[in-house]
Amino acid sequence: MKKDDRRKEQNHRAVVEHYAEIAEAYDRRWDRYTERTLDTLIEHLDLEPVEDLLDVACGTGRLEIKLRERKPSLRLTGTDLSPDMIRIAQKRLPEGDSMRWDVAPAESLPFGDGSFDAVVCANAFHLVPDQPAALKEFHRVLRPNGQLVIVDWCPEYRTVALLLAGSRLFGRQYRQLHRTRDLSKIVERHGFTVGTARPFRATWFWGLHVIAAERRG
Repeated sequence: MKKDDRRKEQNHRAVVEHYAEIAEAYDRRWDRYTERTLDTLIEHLDLEPVEDLLDVACGTGRLEIKLRERKPSLRLTGTDLSPDMIRIAQKRLPEGDSMRWDVAPAESLPFGDGSFDAVVCANAFHLVPDQPAALKEFHRVLRPNGQLVIVDWCPEYRTVALLLAGSRLFGRQYRQLHRTRDLSKIVERHGFTVGTARPFRATWFWGLHVIAAERRG
């Protein structure tokens, strides 16, 4: 096994183990943070033309509830590495004709080319060990001119930079963060036109950024 593949596998395993431990308490522990970050994501998503939406790293399905309230006709798909988080999401919003849940990594999505009008990823892109591969997958499963919205931790905020430094010393999970301008350029290099790239605070501690882009070609 190549070194990069081994690192990816190790990180995936660490993420699954971590969320198995905290899944039941996740919504209670992260309630305020989750509400503000998901609301910011929705603010940067034009739902009017969207019929099929993919939520990568969907967690416990709180975004799906919000989206369904805003547009009941949406066909929603949520994927996550953690089977434990997916189980909670399934209880919250059972599978049916317009709702699907899958356990899958961001770098290998089990969907055909051009399956979605929008792909979103909230609060998890920093945990993806092969971010270029994930962006290629986002591009592949999107239809032409489809929307991509990423909300993620921003190391330009001192509190987040300190957290990142500590996690690299003591954490089990690999994390890769980018400054807002750098993440915007990375997204652009993978076939997207970025319309919005801005930092924001979810709480006094949590500084994030939102990247809203459109698939080229």
